[in-house]
Amino acid sequence: MKEFILILPFLISINVYAEEYKATPIENVEMTCGNEISQSIEWSYCISRTKNSNNQNVLYHLHGRKGNASWWNDKDYHTGKIHNEWIKNEVDPPTVISISFGGLWFLLKNKNNSGLINIFLQNIISKVEGKLSFNPIKRSIMGISMGGLNTFYLSMSNSSMFEKAAILCAHIPFITHHDGFLKVLKYSFEHNISLKRSYMMYKMSQKFYSDKKTHELNSSQNLIGQFNADLSPELYITCGEKDDWGCMKSSKMVAEKIKEKDGKVTWTPRLGGHCDLNHEEIARFLVN
Repeated sequence: MKEFILILPFLISINVYAEEYKATPIENVEMTCGNEISQSIEWSYCISRTKNSNNQNVLYHLHGRKGNASWWNDKDYHTGKIHNEWIKNEVDPPTVISISFGGLWFLLKNKNNSGLINIFLQNIISKVEGKLSFNPIKRSIMGISMGGLNTFYLSMSNSSMFEKAAILCAHIPFITHHDGFLKVLKYSFEHNISLKRSYMMYKMSQKFYSDKKTHELNSSQNLIGQFNADLSPELYITCGEKDDWGCMKSSKMVAEKIKEKDGKVTWTPRLGGHCDLNHEEIARFLVN
């Protein structure tokens, strides 16, 4: 006990003075950020432009859990590595628009047609693109982890808004807490989801799919059933075999179902853990 008391101030000092992670900005990228309110919902954005790029297309970026709208502009993160592939291959990068509603959010429908996905498609896109100096020729979208799931929801919206969509390391759920605890446990085992992630997903389900109507409107099975290839983007879906969120099986299932409905989709399984990504392939997909 005496030794613990002696070491406690040292442990506290480490916590107090530990530096918060700071992103290394991508070279020659100018980022402007701001905050907005749409239909009483607060959201933030960051617009990242590469100097001297003549690309007139827009790429929407959706960040992962605990992130924010500035996460695109990080030289050492996945996004920076994707950007580097464009530069290395002498491709003009698109203007990147990152949107955020906080650290944890999902673009879901609700029974009043006023869910976050409705606000995103009907209000936010026009509002944020009004800040650009050009009218976008094409829109694409990509998301990592939580952002990947949100990209899935947008891809299934039949909105014809996006030409391409990259769903990166996202567990696309085919079950919620409404199915019962035992079925959730069985599902977690079959999808190789760790106990920690299973618990987190169960709690998130309770929060975001609080009633059965919300579950029905946003059910992955139902969304894919309503998928219209003519109104949907070309998809790129990837997941790591050792991902403890268990996205491998569900991602493959989505890719197969989209193919059955004549949708364009590239399925890229990886050998690593959460967000083991092929940056070169993703960069090529998004600009070709």
